Amino acid sequence: MTEVAPVPASDPSTVPASDPSTDDDRSRGLAALERHEWPEAFRLLSQADAAGTLSAQDLEGLAQSAFFTAQPDHEIEILERAFAAHQAESDPHRAAFIAVSVAEKYFFMGNFVISGSWIRRAEKLIGAEGDTYVHGYIAMARSWVARGSGD
Repeated sequence: MTEVAPVPASDPSTVPASDPSTDDDRSRGLAALERHEWPEAFRLLSQADAAGTLSAQDLEGLAQSAFFTAQPDHEIEILERAFAAHQAESDPHRAAFIAVSVAEKYFFMGNFVISGSWIRRAEKLIGAEGDTYVHGYIAMARSWVARGSGD
């Protein structure tokens, strides 16, 4: 019989895949989000986010709770991360939709250059022409720019 050497305690394979308390924060945060308990959702989802347990969709929920707790800087930063997460999850249409959402935030803050760059990111992901809901949002965003320039 061959003897198997014990795995050292510092080996990452011996560490649980996720901390149950952060999974609980995520679950409770998503439940608070559904109840529109924005401060509680923001607190719990932020804790889960710090532990790295949020998906792209979860990040969207965190951004929504940031919006409803009047934290626009956090909202934009979280949406930008949700964009990257949707790309990583191979969901270009949702990533493009988030890009247009970020563009809208920057546009209404008066930061037209950054807004335009986010619109171009959306177009790069799914093309400038098409027949999806995201293309409709891109067209709407382009209309803001046109109106703002007097067109």
